[in-house]
Amino acid sequence: MNASPLPVKQIHTQHDLANFQKSLSHNVIKTHLIQIVQLVQGIPSPPGSLDPKVVRMTVAQNTNARVLNLPPPSKTVESLLPMPYQAGSQAIIGILQSLRNWVREIPPVQVKSRFGNPSCKIWHAKLNAEISEMLCQHLRLLYTSSARLPTFEQLMVELVYYFVNSFGSSVRLDYGTGHELSFLSFLVGLFKYDIIHFVPLTASQALNDHHLMADELLAMFGAYYDLARDLIVAYTLEPAGSHGVWGLDDHFHLIYILGASQLLTETSPLLLRPSQFLKPATLESHYVELNLFVNAISFIKRVKTGPFNEHSPLLYNLTSVISWSKILKGLLRMYDVDVLGKFPVVQHFYFGTYLFPWCDMLGRPFKETSELEETVTDGVNTPPTFPSTRVAGVTTIPSTRAPGSGVPVTKVPWSGKTPTSHPGVFPGTRRGPVPAANLYRGNGF
Repeated sequence: MNASPLPVKQIHTQHDLANFQKSLSHNVIKTHLIQIVQLVQGIPSPPGSLDPKVVRMTVAQNTNARVLNLPPPSKTVESLLPMPYQAGSQAIIGILQSLRNWVREIPPVQVKSRFGNPSCKIWHAKLNAEISEMLCQHLRLLYTSSARLPTFEQLMVELVYYFVNSFGSSVRLDYGTGHELSFLSFLVGLFKYDIIHFVPLTASQALNDHHLMADELLAMFGAYYDLARDLIVAYTLEPAGSHGVWGLDDHFHLIYILGASQLLTETSPLLLRPSQFLKPATLESHYVELNLFVNAISFIKRVKTGPFNEHSPLLYNLTSVISWSKILKGLLRMYDVDVLGKFPVVQHFYFGTYLFPWCDMLGRPFKETSELEETVTDGVNTPPTFPSTRVAGVTTIPSTRAPGSGVPVTKVPWSGKTPTSHPGVFPGTRRGPVPAANLYRGNGF
């Protein structure tokens, strides 16, 4: 049987974006995202799964650190690792670690440009040349084909595509949330065809199964984020589609969702309040190695200078939110709007035959854009809610309100001007570090 064709671009217009939001692929991605968030709830990242050197600040940047009364999680963490990972999970972690070694083998060249080192193109060329063989070598024996399923070769064409596109663009030399989405999609593809046996929380029969699946997920994401940050720093990758100071983060979003879920319950060994995650002592502690949210904050502190509330106001506002459950709800909604619902991001998400087909929920292919009378608008799209699945108080992602709905204009402290409305991230809020209580109250949290 012939190999499957490469995934192709299908999102060209706002009408295509609307189709995507009611597509089978959209539903599959969101359903798995919720299930992953459920699984990692209250679970620290396995020891050794996050390299602190990737994100750790220098001593000079932390001269004002003071001691916080943070509970040590080490004993609890050790008890969560009773068994080895599945072969598929081990293979992905090993491949990601090998790709990270390539960054050291292909050092950046001396150039004057602010963003995009040419050595990144060499790294991507090596990835394109070798990744198919690497994945096939480790995954072929883990896939069981049948007359109703694609052959391994057909499936690998699409899996390789999403994996390769998880590490930024070799043309634009940038990295952003669309590439992070591509890695999530790659994992979903492995789960969908049982190359990695994915056990949702609702189907787990034993606590050890739940913990082991969570550990595997967090270990794979940890290896991925270590590699992504190495690429960003070594090759000075430009933020792709960044909102600047008005966005959550220049490069990432999903990492904060996973990290917030890890901190969600009182049963978690990581007992950290939202008001503490920016404290220097927190960023110098074990939390950097055991929680993705704190790990991501530490990376920002490494690569950015200046007051945190100025270069990352949305994250700064989260220190005033009362609970991680509210933070998680807000981050999930933002992901629905700013990643899955943003044309500049999902226009680069391609569709194939088996993993993510371009069809509606009933499997009917969407019509080509050229066959439709298309009117492109600049309006704010209101995407559908996530599946009604409980995540520690999160049943669905609330629908977003129209811009300007109930939050007063707040002047940016450092500008003296009244900023304009910034739809999409938190509809109805104003640019700049709005007090967190107002920010969330105005958006249905």
